[in-house]
Amino acid sequence: MTLTPAQRRSGWIILLLTFVGLRLAIPAVMRPVGYIADWNDYYFFEGWARFTDAGRYPYLDFWMEHPPLFPWLVVVAYRLSALIPVWDNPHLGFSLVFGTILLTFEIGNLLLIGRIAGRLGGPDRGLLAAWLWVLLFPPVFFWSAGFEGYPLFFLLLALAFTLRAFDDRPRRWAALAGLAAGIGIMVKLIPGLIVPVGALALWRSGRRSAAALLVAAALTTATLIALPFVAANPVMARASAESLLARGSWETVWALADGYYSGGTVARPETRLDPATASQVDRPSRVPMLAVLAIAALLGGALLLVVRRWQARAVVAATGLAVVLFFLASKGYSPQFLVYLLAPVVLLWPGGRGVGYALVFSAINLVEYPVALLLFADQPAVLVVTVVARTATLLVLALDLTAMLWERRSPIGARLAVPAGAALVAVLAVVTVSATATYAATRLPSDSAREAIELLRERGGTAMFSDRGLYDRLTPLLRGRLETRLVVADRPPRLPDGDIWEVYIDSEEGRKVGPSLTAALARERFPVETRVASGLRLTRFAALALPPARRLDADLGRVRLVSVALPSEATAGALLPVRLDWQAAEPLPVEYAVYVHVLDGDGRLTAQRDAPPAAGTRPTLAWPIGALVADRQVIPLPADLPAGNYRVRAGLYDPKTGERLRGATGDGVDLGIVQVRQP
Repeated sequence: MTLTPAQRRSGWIILLLTFVGLRLAIPAVMRPVGYIADWNDYYFFEGWARFTDAGRYPYLDFWMEHPPLFPWLVVVAYRLSALIPVWDNPHLGFSLVFGTILLTFEIGNLLLIGRIAGRLGGPDRGLLAAWLWVLLFPPVFFWSAGFEGYPLFFLLLALAFTLRAFDDRPRRWAALAGLAAGIGIMVKLIPGLIVPVGALALWRSGRRSAAALLVAAALTTATLIALPFVAANPVMARASAESLLARGSWETVWALADGYYSGGTVARPETRLDPATASQVDRPSRVPMLAVLAIAALLGGALLLVVRRWQARAVVAATGLAVVLFFLASKGYSPQFLVYLLAPVVLLWPGGRGVGYALVFSAINLVEYPVALLLFADQPAVLVVTVVARTATLLVLALDLTAMLWERRSPIGARLAVPAGAALVAVLAVVTVSATATYAATRLPSDSAREAIELLRERGGTAMFSDRGLYDRLTPLLRGRLETRLVVADRPPRLPDGDIWEVYIDSEEGRKVGPSLTAALARERFPVETRVASGLRLTRFAALALPPARRLDADLGRVRLVSVALPSEATAGALLPVRLDWQAAEPLPVEYAVYVHVLDGDGRLTAQRDAPPAAGTRPTLAWPIGALVADRQVIPLPADLPAGNYRVRAGLYDPKTGERLRGATGDGVDLGIVQVRQP
């Protein structure tokens, strides 16, 4: 369906309102890297912009790895943000001001995308390309975390002016194209790629004076912008230029050849005051990068010389090819550079193929940053796969663009797009899954709870938590070795089979959280052992079989032992469980502990258990008069305990004085005889 002019105007109004509204909200309420890291390039820009508080400015007092128009825009934004009262997050003011300034260039990019695409395929196609640009995630993300939309604007503006030079008044439009390109070069070098492409296209189409004027205007503009800074401080200007050559390779196949598997690094703000630091090579390259760039330039020139008809689509495709070849030959690549690749893709293919390229590049980019560079920074295989995948996709895109320039059908781009994309996604999925497992394993050595985690993984069972934060932190490191469960407050826990480890922080605050779960476990299981490791208290509860309880009604004065459940047989080296049912006859003034002794025929002590009642959850000071208190105790029997009959005796005592509670049955109660056998 073809839209009417009124419908197109309405579509553009809706598009612009959506575009601006979305971007205005982002700096105030969203963090660019989400929950993975609280960091973006805005923080870095603001860091060196703070030099202006001391009267120091880029190119005048310190060097920069960017041409002067970018750092000076940052300075303007920072000085304006200084007028805003500081919020709790000190970066808010600068992020809002700088993001708003960049938004003007982002709006320009959107309008230029629509205008250039409209020239290639009509106004409806231009609106479609603009909507695609709005819906893509990378332009939004890298506007909120970088500045690439700023130089991209001048690249697209120079491209739009170059296309107009093919219509009427070619010299005027070529001069404007050169002006835009020259300004762009002084923001970042990439917009300069339009100069040779536009000049060659105009020259080969018979507009030779316009071609010469485009080159002259670009060089003159860039020179006039650079001269004041060179004159003001030639040392810092030279240091800024040298810094580009001194940087090592990063995130490219050339970086992999150099054995470097991480992201790009830049000098700290405080080192930039010394011009000597700009020429310090951080990682010498094994690859002659200037020769690689020269080869790429010659290859690009050779491909463009074969073009027979320089129409608007060919100029856009040639610009895209120049960008692709530049990134293939460049020693470094950063994820934010993706916007330079997406622009020609959206312009030339605002339909299915363009969406396919955009999704593949975006997926690779997302895996590269923040996944590979932050989450899996110590797993170089993830970055290697993303670099190789991006390089392969760039080669495919280069073939597609070359086929368009030569007015031929690309067999790779057309026939293998779907299977190649599927294979790429599969490889990325496999690597990501593998890296995730490795990531979990590598997190253990650096975790402060490593000792406790290793103990739990070795012993097995189920780990139960009443602390949500502790559960969330340890569960990924325990999964696969033992089950983890979180106990929800005010709900009785469902106890699994087998051993259960109660885990809580061994602190006053942790002890306030832990006993609620301890009480539930102590009613059903036996507390076998307690360990303190890595600042965590680990108590193992086991399910042990008991015979029915026998009534005793033993008198210990203030307390009666109403009944006992005790096995008649046990095995040396195993655990002997016992359940004691206590009943207070009057209020107890002392916090008593329970003792359970295993005595041989001569009355000698062979095994014992001393512990508070019910794993410490039923302190004797709080025993209600007349109520039964179920107390589960377990006695570890020595492995070398001789076979025979043993008497089990229990009672209560004051742990501070050692004095036992006495009654009609003396200071303890005989629970029964247990026959011990060797395993």
